[in-house]
Amino acid sequence: MLKLYKYKIMNKFLKYTAIFCGLTLGLASCVQDLNTTPIDKNSTTAFNQDAVFSKCYATLALTGQKGPDGAGDIDDLDEGTSSFYRLMWELNEFPTDEGWWIWNDVGLADIRVMNWNGDNALVKGLYYRFNIDIKLCNHFLANSEEATDDKTIRQRAEVRFLRALNYWYLLDMFKVAPFSITESSELPEFVERLQLYEWLVGELK
Repeated sequence: MLKLYKYKIMNKFLKYTAIFCGLTLGLASCVQDLNTTPIDKNSTTAFNQDAVFSKCYATLALTGQKGPDGAGDIDDLDEGTSSFYRLMWELNEFPTDEGWWIWNDVGLADIRVMNWNGDNALVKGLYYRFNIDIKLCNHFLANSEEATDDKTIRQRAEVRFLRALNYWYLLDMFKVAPFSITESSELPEFVERLQLYEWLVGELK
């Protein structure tokens, strides 16, 4: 009887040991499968100068990576309402008598009756749009600064203008702005209107 009991205990021990070893090997295999850089094997982290240059211009009209819906530049906002010129027009015209809109888009009713604040979806959308565009311009300039060919020099001048354009509208619409002209993971410091205006004058000379 004692031998039978020991036999059962040994069988359980061996069974659980085998299960544990199997799980350990399986987890190790899964972890190694995830060691991929980038995770999406179809994407690349290499800097594509012409593609990023085109994107700096494209953000003035386009809203994301795929088209009217999908992979938008701005999260938590209807992608169709997040384009640069649409938001600029809405926030400049709808608070006046020059424009009217019958659709009840999120945030638009408050804009029409001058009852908006910083939580308004369209106000936040325009603020984010400016800052995304500026960050994209900084990315291009940081990754092309070593090049000296004529094409890159021309592209860099155009991107500097686009960055200044976004800062100008940011200044005009919001008075103060997070200011950074380098590519960094650190949060930019806010600057007052006069300081940003003086930088813009110097940048555009």
